[in-house]
Amino acid sequence: TYPSGDPSVDTGDVLTNNVTVSGMLPSGQTESDGSGASIEIAGPTVAKSVYAIDADTGKAGDPIIAGHTITYLLTFDMASADFENLVLTDYLPLPIYNATELVTFSTTPTAVPPPAGTVAYGPGHNLHTIAPTINPPTMTTDAASTTVSFDFGNFDVDPSVPARIELLITVTAQDLNMADGLYLTNQANASYGSTFNTTISSNAIAQNEVAAPELRLTKGVVSTNAVSPVFDAAIGPVGFEPPNSALPAFGGGINSANLSTTPIDANLSGADAGDLVKFAIVIENTGGADGLNLLIQDVIPPEYLVPGSGLNLEVRDGDGNLLAYVGADTDLFAGGIEITDPGLYDGAINNFDAAQAAGDGSNIIVVTYDLELATAVSSNTTYN
Repeated sequence: TYPSGDPSVDTGDVLTNNVTVSGMLPSGQTESDGSGASIEIAGPTVAKSVYAIDADTGKAGDPIIAGHTITYLLTFDMASADFENLVLTDYLPLPIYNATELVTFSTTPTAVPPPAGTVAYGPGHNLHTIAPTINPPTMTTDAASTTVSFDFGNFDVDPSVPARIELLITVTAQDLNMADGLYLTNQANASYGSTFNTTISSNAIAQNEVAAPELRLTKGVVSTNAVSPVFDAAIGPVGFEPPNSALPAFGGGINSANLSTTPIDANLSGADAGDLVKFAIVIENTGGADGLNLLIQDVIPPEYLVPGSGLNLEVRDGDGNLLAYVGADTDLFAGGIEITDPGLYDGAINNFDAAQAAGDGSNIIVVTYDLELATAVSSNTTYN
């Protein structure tokens, strides 16, 4: 019997064979006994893995960063290429992926990662040659559940032989706020029917680490021309030139290690009206991804003035290298200045791991500028 209406034996079917023996005793009493054995047709295996990042298979193990394309490999191995109602569903992790981005299905097997928004048969896919009459699967996406499904329907091969489905699925990591170091789980599900009208399913997962910048901000007074200045803490791990100096504000040597012991956040007392004060804004990236499109804004309180000699604004990394920025110096106190990124995924402020590996201060940006205390300042008064 075959309740499904399809008499072929399918993967996952359980075939039962029963036997009964009966006899009569001399007394006229009857006795019977029974037994049975069953055979389960070998089932399939489903697997999921990261195949490439930005079309580079050598970067498959790298963390995911916003803007990158990620190609997943979904495989479905069949000991017997006989199936009913086969549907493969990929649950893309929320919220970093948009399933509706997938609009194209390529039926040409390839080892080259397809572009974003495309699904293609992988290099090991052979179902289309074993069952050449089968149509390409029907691809359906759902934005709410962030899923993409592939309905292969029914297919039989006589005689039964193994077959493999491989799907390369490429999506784009969206530019959304994600925690650094978070692991996203991508789940694949295979659902299929049996000859006896039961539904069988199996699952597989692949995990990715998400990398994001984590920016820590401090601000301190680093030098002054006041006659008797008093700092409430060390000005930082290195020395700074006085205000209105033609020399670089500092010569490098700032890194995460010495910032943790000697931060740049000192306060100043003992200054007077007309004195110049050099401030330093420090941005430290402790995250696993570069910081891009970095916009820095500040506010001048009314007790301070831009000196006649100018702000003397400098933007440098922890190693003392001068960094380019967009905007005039005074834009720091207006719409802000934007630090120029070296590349599309290469931020002006490096990620923490790369800086530690290189032993440098490329994950740190120091913005220094000079201000003048206004003549209207009062004695024994604190101005933030």
